[in-house]
Amino acid sequence: MLAFFYQIVYSTPHNSKSRQSTNYSLQTKSMLAIKLRRIGKKHQPAYRVVVAEKLSKPKSLGVEDLGWVNTLQKKRELKSERIKYWLEKGAQPTDTVHNLLVSEGIIEGKKIPVHSQPEKSEEEAEKKVKTEASKTTNESEQEDKNAEKQQEPASTEEIKPEETKQE
Repeated sequence: MLAFFYQIVYSTPHNSKSRQSTNYSLQTKSMLAIKLRRIGKKHQPAYRVVVAEKLSKPKSLGVEDLGWVNTLQKKRELKSERIKYWLEKGAQPTDTVHNLLVSEGIIEGKKIPVHSQPEKSEEEAEKKVKTEASKTTNESEQEDKNAEKQQEPASTEEIKPEETKQE
């Protein structure tokens, strides 16, 4: 459950009694998220696990650093006590971080399919099966024709050597 809380703040100048000079401003208290922040060189991705505002920029500094993950070397180090603390305070992990925490055993639950394919309707599945079936029958027919051509002996005509004239 991700929610944003909005507050309308009324501010009036101390000397003014008229409502026309009242300023209205909208302040947001945004949710915190546990997410990955990319570090490292080109083509060498490594990530820091940080607590940051949900809508913050990817390169921005977070509230707290909770560990790091190196995907190339398959190494990771996470501060499990601090992660549990932030989860109790209401920070929501992103899908990838949730899967990482489940695989590390910090939280319990199922992994979330991050790159799932959309489910196809039954009609599309049937069309796909029919097209694959027609392709395989066409391929088998072509293979049969090629096999027949190879089995037929080529017409061999005896080539007579040219008569050479001797003078």
